[in-house]
Amino acid sequence: MRYKICAVIIVYNPKLTTLNNLINSIINFVDNVVICNNSDYPLNLASINSEFVELNFNENLGLGEAQNRGIEFAFENFDSEYILNLDQDSLFIEQLVSEMFIDIVNFNSSELNVGLVGPSVLNTSENTVEKPLFTKGERFNNSSYFSVPCTLSSGSIIWRKAFQRVNGHSPKLFIDYVDFDFCWRLRQNGFEVLVNRNIHMPHQLGNGKKNFCSFPITIHQPFRNYYQNRNFIYLLSKKYVPFRWKITKGIKLFLRNFIYLFITKDYFVRYKYTLLGIRDGFKMIKSE
Repeated sequence: MRYKICAVIIVYNPKLTTLNNLINSIINFVDNVVICNNSDYPLNLASINSEFVELNFNENLGLGEAQNRGIEFAFENFDSEYILNLDQDSLFIEQLVSEMFIDIVNFNSSELNVGLVGPSVLNTSENTVEKPLFTKGERFNNSSYFSVPCTLSSGSIIWRKAFQRVNGHSPKLFIDYVDFDFCWRLRQNGFEVLVNRNIHMPHQLGNGKKNFCSFPITIHQPFRNYYQNRNFIYLLSKKYVPFRWKITKGIKLFLRNFIYLFITKDYFVRYKYTLLGIRDGFKMIKSE
């Protein structure tokens, strides 16, 4: 049986030439492409055809909600069984489909219950492969895949059954940790989350890194300090979130908020976003 795969690309004020290049690089490797546009204006890309759909939301719905709408559209209109997640910073490589798609189909045909597979990330700003998130993981089924607690959304392939079991991504989180939260809930519901250590997908992470006492610190836009701190506080209340992540992420956020004082010129703006995020994180917990 042949299963359909649809690429869902989340964009926000993208460079149209870059986006067109991404679309052209994947169009022949997937059955359909859905562009989820979080910009407040339509893209009106000239390359629209029957295999390419543009969903314009005319506002920024956030990563989680945009992904949900694009994925549900693919399920309902294309009968897609698998979803390839991408964003405007992704650089497509053939192995995502030629290897990972085939592998996850084979895993699930063997009833191994794999909810998501993803590549390792090649940081384009440094040309280095990112280290595994929090834990290297355990080798899965004597393959090149490792079972991990979580991984990045970009470049991952999601099984329809798994997505629907956990009711998709969390719109509440808006941007930061949406992918981690999704992976944790997959694992809570009995699905495997796998990363292929031999496939490296180029990806731009943040706005580069700066060194502080020989330690590389990722720099994001200041508003991300709000969502990182807000969502961290909120996720502390969730039992399915690994205790190890709560401790290590808490320490990293505390240190990063301090270190920004020495490596950024807009520290006070970031500090304001941090305090607002912490306050609103507790508000989110109280509202449930």
